[in-house]
Amino acid sequence: VAGSSLSVEDISDDIVDMQARIDQLVEPNPQHAAMIRQLERAYDESLEAMAGGDTGLGPDLPSGDDLAEELQRFLREQGD
Repeated sequence: VAGSSLSVEDISDDIVDMQARIDQLVEPNPQHAAMIRQLERAYDESLEAMAGGDTGLGPDLPSGDDLAEELQRFLREQGD
């Protein structure tokens, strides 16, 4: 925001804290951990493909919002 200053160190600390919290939530459930690994793999593969100029993933690739929604739905269902 205009006139605001952001510390990269503060953001880095927040990222580390968030990662620790996510790990803490996901670790007890092997299904959650597997889904996170699958999403991370898909993300890494898409970055590599895009770096080459062609996604190679076809037109049916879900958006980030769609993936996030699917993950949230999955996690909610695990609580039932």
